Amino acid sequence: MGDTFKKMNKIESLSFIRYALGKCKQKACEGIQKGENPFGACVIIESNIVSCVHDHAISNNNPADHAEVVSIYTALKKMKVQQFGPGAILVSTCEPCPICVTVAQLSGIERIYFGMSIATGKKRGYLRYSFSSYDTAILLKSNIKIISLENENSTESLIDLWENLNGVNISDTSI
Repeated sequence: MGDTFKKMNKIESLSFIRYALGKCKQKACEGIQKGENPFGACVIIESNIVSCVHDHAISNNNPADHAEVVSIYTALKKMKVQQFGPGAILVSTCEPCPICVTVAQLSGIERIYFGMSIATGKKRGYLRYSFSSYDTAILLKSNIKIISLENENSTESLIDLWENLNGVNISDTSI
């Protein structure tokens, strides 16, 4: 199915989640090099990374082609299902927006891990229109568990890379 980690726990282990977040960060870097937004995400099923992608919103001219949505779509297509079974995990370099949380809910994702909060993205000037994934989950009456890894595994440096490659400091602009 994809990258497999020694099964310390059938459904998840924190070290595997950190490994997956590192893979997401690599994908985000690839996307940044291609002119995409600085985000990456993967779907984990039974301790296997089934899909790991970068954001495609710019190249596909589709504002909803966020890394999380594309990763979920890719995994569902690969597995030939419309909804994941128990234990499905989404890992993302950034806290998912309302669109991504909704797609995660509809697809059967049970846990979401992320490396940079929406609040940090807003503070940096990159994210403008989003609100917390926790608030979205409440509005959806969702049982998705949302876990921040920002304190121990921040992916905020992806914004720095994006700024450097694009020659801008977004916190100093009206972007």
